[in-house]
Amino acid sequence: MYDRRCSEAKNVNSPLDEISDELEVLFGHETPCIASNYEDLFDRTYQSNLVLLEADVLFNKLLRHWVQLEETVLEDSHWPNLNFREISRQICRTLELLRYSFGAFYREDRQSAVDGVLKYTKLLGVAVRRWSSMNERLLNKIVSNAVLDESLPNYHYFHTYLDMQWLILTLEHFSGEGVRNFHTLINDLITVAARVGCAFICSCTKRLWLLLQYYAERSQRFVFWQSFNDALRDHDEVFVLRLLSDVSVLQGYDDNARYVGPGHARVRENYALIERTLKSLNSKCNASATHNGLLLDCCSTIYPLLSSWWTDVVKSEPYQILWEIFYKHINLAFTEPAVESASELVDVVGHISPSSTDSYEYFLFMLKAYLSEHPGQWQRIRGRIYSKLPNSKVKELTSVGLYKIALLFLALANGENLPEIAEKLMALLQNLPPDSLTIHIQIALAILHARAGMSVRPVCLPLVASVEQIVEAREKFNVIRAYVDGFDGVFKAGGDYSLQQHVMISKWVQRYLTACSFTDLCYFLNILSCNVKVLRNDYHWTEWEPVLKQHVLPALKSIATSSNCPSQVGTVAALIDSNLSSDYVLIFTSDLIAVNVTCQYMITLLSDIPEYHCGLSKNHETAILHAWTRCCLLNCEGIAALSQYVTKIGALREAFDLTINPRNPLCSCISSLSRCTSKLVNQREICEQCFGRLDSWILPLLASPTSEPATVHIYTCISLLFFQCAQFLYHKNRSSCLLNRLVTFFLLSTNILIGKKPHAYVLSAIQRTWHLFMQGIFCLDGSNDAYIERTLRDLVARYLPLLSTDDSPILKCLGNERLAAFIFERISASFLSHTSRSSEMNTLRALKLVQLALERGGATDLILQAALPAILEVLIFNNNKGTAIEIVKHVALPEQSEGQQLRSAFIAVTEKHLAFNTNQYFQFANSLAKVIPNVMPKLLPGIRKQVVEVERMRGVGYDNTLRQGLERLEALLK
Repeated sequence: MYDRRCSEAKNVNSPLDEISDELEVLFGHETPCIASNYEDLFDRTYQSNLVLLEADVLFNKLLRHWVQLEETVLEDSHWPNLNFREISRQICRTLELLRYSFGAFYREDRQSAVDGVLKYTKLLGVAVRRWSSMNERLLNKIVSNAVLDESLPNYHYFHTYLDMQWLILTLEHFSGEGVRNFHTLINDLITVAARVGCAFICSCTKRLWLLLQYYAERSQRFVFWQSFNDALRDHDEVFVLRLLSDVSVLQGYDDNARYVGPGHARVRENYALIERTLKSLNSKCNASATHNGLLLDCCSTIYPLLSSWWTDVVKSEPYQILWEIFYKHINLAFTEPAVESASELVDVVGHISPSSTDSYEYFLFMLKAYLSEHPGQWQRIRGRIYSKLPNSKVKELTSVGLYKIALLFLALANGENLPEIAEKLMALLQNLPPDSLTIHIQIALAILHARAGMSVRPVCLPLVASVEQIVEAREKFNVIRAYVDGFDGVFKAGGDYSLQQHVMISKWVQRYLTACSFTDLCYFLNILSCNVKVLRNDYHWTEWEPVLKQHVLPALKSIATSSNCPSQVGTVAALIDSNLSSDYVLIFTSDLIAVNVTCQYMITLLSDIPEYHCGLSKNHETAILHAWTRCCLLNCEGIAALSQYVTKIGALREAFDLTINPRNPLCSCISSLSRCTSKLVNQREICEQCFGRLDSWILPLLASPTSEPATVHIYTCISLLFFQCAQFLYHKNRSSCLLNRLVTFFLLSTNILIGKKPHAYVLSAIQRTWHLFMQGIFCLDGSNDAYIERTLRDLVARYLPLLSTDDSPILKCLGNERLAAFIFERISASFLSHTSRSSEMNTLRALKLVQLALERGGATDLILQAALPAILEVLIFNNNKGTAIEIVKHVALPEQSEGQQLRSAFIAVTEKHLAFNTNQYFQFANSLAKVIPNVMPKLLPGIRKQVVEVERMRGVGYDNTLRQGLERLEALLK
């Protein structure tokens, strides 16, 4: 990591003072102005033109002061009364004076000056301990934070060393032997940089690096980069690249130390060091997932140099060497790949950027940017990449390796080389068994083709062939799920639907739809639905329609019969074939199709038809109305919207109101049909179309219903149909009229007629709706119609034993006196009469029902007229007489007005049973004498009269049995 102290020094805007002055001293044509003497230099004043005569004295004093400063810092020696700031100033000013005097006054007699200077600079060089040769302990003192604190001797030592070495270099420059110290000074700076972790521990080191660059450029004795590279042969690769980057940026400064940037004329490339370092890294770097940070540092460090600084020279070698390094790690994941679809894979490629934390992705960013800027280099890069990826070696790749190879190819693909890259990548994938990743990769290629406006056929045909093979294996359906997801991605990629995307739909669809899981089925249907909606509004629909009809519609037809089929099947089917006259209308509205599918199919099919649409054939209209009725009876989701669409069809617009109750649209339409007076509407025909074929699906449902609310809903709708539209259902001269069939289906099935109890849910539904059926049929007036009369009779006789008595629907019919009279006549004849052969339980049910009817009131006279004689017969012949006695007692109450009904019924019973059931009769009369003693005396004259009549009929003047029974009754009444 770079030291925090380097941040200011690395700033390109940080000040670099006195650069131009130093350059003028070395390479200027005029000697810079300097004072004629130096006051207080080692306690003496020296004349500038005579200073070289005392060079030995000055060097000795300089060396003594330097040793004091050096030992204080490096050896922790203590020198009392030392002014380190003054020592540093005098050392530097002494060397500056020598340099000035040497350059200004001895140009003509240069050789003698050279010999003198070289002698003392060499002695000084030997005496000063070089940083590059120091041990670790001493280096730690040099690079400590103390070098940034002016109050400490470390600071003065560090900066005096830099200034002194530069001044010695410039002195040797005038002597023509500056090369040795130049290389040594570079080594010193590199040693400090390596120790501190960056090129510039402070701005002074940065300034010195820049001076060294200028010195090499102006002196033309050597190439800066060559010396720099030689000094870095034994250093860590990452450090080398970092140092190279920082030092290279200094070439962006001009002679006045102003930062100009990469476009400055001083910039020179150093590809040699990058290539050497990357090759070294390649030879040392073994495959390890822990190298991500190392490789990321290398790539991010050199990328600015390659892309911005050294643009005048184009070389692909760094990228080729990086590919060699990353190929070693091709099967290792630096970061966990989380790609679950082809679209995500394409997104990963699209988001490769300088901010990538994965070193391989950063390399791809570099390579992509390089080839975008220099497309002519593709041939060289391609050769290096392809050489590592023969088709025979692809099987050695793990899933991570294959993923990374795919990223490489997809990242490098562009409009020009996309076909070539696709061909190479497809050739690699052909040697691998199809799995989710290989599918994602091939789909990603197709997406790139679509985005580029190119046909996807070359990529998709081999892919479709693979899918057609694996579709036969259910364990591979997860792979097909990846393909299905990819189909959606390809479709949405370009917005141009003429790129032959339809080749992705083939014979695999039918097998997959019939065998995949419910979740996968819904997912694929949603994709088809969304995409077909878009396609239908595109002018390329004509290319897609035959493909969808050939491969998708038959598959939808085959799965639509399943009870758990998703409703999207209907949506997709209607979108593919929206012709109202198509045979598929008859198919998808048939009873074999799941009702939710049918409902959604018709909603989609009819959503766009205009008002009063009259283009349907009678078969298609009947099919739609029948299917609509089925959907309503089964209470499907969406029936409110469907009903609004259905009522647009032809004459139905006149038959049904514009406003339909969304909670129960079928009942709303039935009520509307019953009120319709338009001559354009044939109610009988509409009823036949809607309800005429219910038996094909409803009989199995009623035999084994699964939901009580659903069963009640069906019976509610049908009972309302009977109640309001019975006249449209019945035709007297047709034995198989609609009413006859519906009665058989819903009320009087064979099982009911043979006494078999219906399912509990069905019985519960009839319990709630029986009265509507009864009233609807009774309105047909069966007085002259044997079928209606028999039906009404059976409805009473068959259901009274089955229905609950306490909440019997029969009680809801009391408001209609004629109907109430008929019902209780049938109850009397079937359950109360002596000849009815009713069971005790059924008789008790009938008595209870009569009792409840009398208590509620309404049509009481008619009920008693129909039922009271039979009730009295129950008292005569049945053992369980309690309920019958209660009824008689209720009728005989003084406040009741039915006394005459009781007398008439008693007389009728007396006339009927006295002669043939004498003993039972007198037992009955005696019990009544105890129950209604206030009424029986009034009935006694009638009994006497009937006894006489029976004796006359028997031809005797006195019948002992009759007389004895009468006498006991009279005695009981006294």
